[in-house]
Amino acid sequence: MLHLQAIPEQILETLKLLAALDNGGTGFRYAGVLNVSSADINFDTIGVALDEAFTLLEVIVDAATNGQGVSWA
Repeated sequence: MLHLQAIPEQILETLKLLAALDNGGTGFRYAGVLNVSSADINFDTIGVALDEAFTLLEVIVDAATNGQGVSWA
């Protein structure tokens, strides 16, 4: 409806990998919750991908709210 570009594949792939690693969504929040004994995680890449995803969401929210945005507080 807003005629925005598709979410970049790199962001989608990163989010899919995180979801697969932490199915319940609490593994990175609480120690000992991840179901894997070890994982190689490139936090630099994750940080870049999440920053790009947040920026894209900011643009979407801005467009959807006519520039009013939302209160993140």
